[in-house]
Amino acid sequence: MPVNCSTLVIQQSSGSMPVSCSTVVIQQSSGSMPVNCSTLVVQQSSDSMPVSCSTLVIQQSSDSMPEVVLRSTGTLRIPSTTTSLRVENCTTVRVEKEALKGLSSLRQLELAHIPVLVLESYSFQWNESTILEGVPPRGIEVRITNCSMSAVPSYTFKGRIESIVLTSVRILTVETFALASLHGTERVHLTGCEVETFQAQAFKKFSVQSLLLEGGRLGGTLPSRTIVDLEVHREVLIRGVTFPKLRSSALMLHSPLSFRMQDCRVGHMEGEALKVVARGPVILQNNEFESLDAGAFLGLSSPLGFVARHGRQEFIFENNTVHNFVNRSLIVDGECFAPRFYRVYVKHTCSCEGLDTWDFQLTVKPSDGRRTDVMGGFWCRQESRPGLETRFIRFQEYSGYHCGYTTRNLYVFIGVIVASLIGLLALAMLIIFLWRRRASHKDKEWINIPTGDDVNKGGVAPRIKMVVPDGRTYKETELHVIVERAEPIKDQNYSPEGDSHILQPLPYQVPPDIAQIWKAGLIDSGTFCQLLWH
Repeated sequence: MPVNCSTLVIQQSSGSMPVSCSTVVIQQSSGSMPVNCSTLVVQQSSDSMPVSCSTLVIQQSSDSMPEVVLRSTGTLRIPSTTTSLRVENCTTVRVEKEALKGLSSLRQLELAHIPVLVLESYSFQWNESTILEGVPPRGIEVRITNCSMSAVPSYTFKGRIESIVLTSVRILTVETFALASLHGTERVHLTGCEVETFQAQAFKKFSVQSLLLEGGRLGGTLPSRTIVDLEVHREVLIRGVTFPKLRSSALMLHSPLSFRMQDCRVGHMEGEALKVVARGPVILQNNEFESLDAGAFLGLSSPLGFVARHGRQEFIFENNTVHNFVNRSLIVDGECFAPRFYRVYVKHTCSCEGLDTWDFQLTVKPSDGRRTDVMGGFWCRQESRPGLETRFIRFQEYSGYHCGYTTRNLYVFIGVIVASLIGLLALAMLIIFLWRRRASHKDKEWINIPTGDDVNKGGVAPRIKMVVPDGRTYKETELHVIVERAEPIKDQNYSPEGDSHILQPLPYQVPPDIAQIWKAGLIDSGTFCQLLWH
């Protein structure tokens, strides 16, 4: 074997390889190949490889072979009779444009454990199936495992590809139309992949039986229309994926029998980020949402004709954690779904004021006007000392213990009744008070002591004078008149005989004090007579 070759060609001529072989393995061990060999190409001459040889494996066990190139044309090409091609443990592998062209027997291509994998546009374009009547054409299966790529160019995957499975793949950029114009695709699975950037329309307009996104981290920001117009016939499963940011209409999928999003972490989710028209239940479980915009899940729907035939579908939002949210964050399409919310954890400390706000903001109000109470299915974080495990409590239970939410209506009713009774009692007391006051004023009468005609004229004088026996005069004195029952006095000098009924005068002694007042000239004759009369 030459030591300083720049290209190593392993070529089979007619009869040089046994016909009965089923696998061809090109493997390099340490020291077995030249150190500076830059390219390893497996080439088959015309009809030189036996038909029964179906598997070609290219392996490298040291770093002495820098690059492996896969091509289908030219002097160095993949054998046309190959049905399975596996390249693994190579430092660098380059897949040229239309590398699979003409490989009509190829059914499986696998690239594994490659630190540097370079793909060109149309690298995995394949349309080589012979279409037989009554037999569905088959495509190829492409598996890429534990590889690193700087980019997946436009139209890298195109044509009749039955399965695309990427596992533990690190990609810097997935360009526009990287997966486009696919036919007969059964599944597209991305498992544990780390993608830095997705360009818009990276997955564009093809049909697939199942779509699986599992594990890993997809994009710093998933732009609008990243996955657009994909028709999924069976299931869409997104599980354990980290999405730093989902823009509006980031995923646009049609017709899956079910849509499941489980164990995912979403940094920021804009309104209608998931535009999925499902023909079955929509289930979101065990996810964590850092921030939800208004109408984050309003893009999930179901065909109206399907709903008319089969009724509203299930919308299950269970065991999810929500950090920040705004009004209408959890609004759903009530015409298509019957929403059910269980164990939704709000990552905020419980408070009575907070519950009132959250009850309004998280109230699940479908677009048809139905309202779903959130108190039963939502939980908030209890206050705990540092170092202790965080515990959550149901909104309803916390309100009952601390805010009296469960008896709020009863308290309001009792409060209204008590306030009404107090008002009626106060009104009754006011009426009684006014009635008594009026009665007391009515019973009171003001009189003057006997004075001259000029004083008594016009009723009660503004300044009432009272003369007392000691000679002093009190002005503006209030007089209370006590009415006593008086019996008629039988006058013994009265004689009923005769028609004139003459009253005979009685001898009368003037009291000394009145006589003294009269002599002093303090009263006039009228007053003196009235005093004598009384």
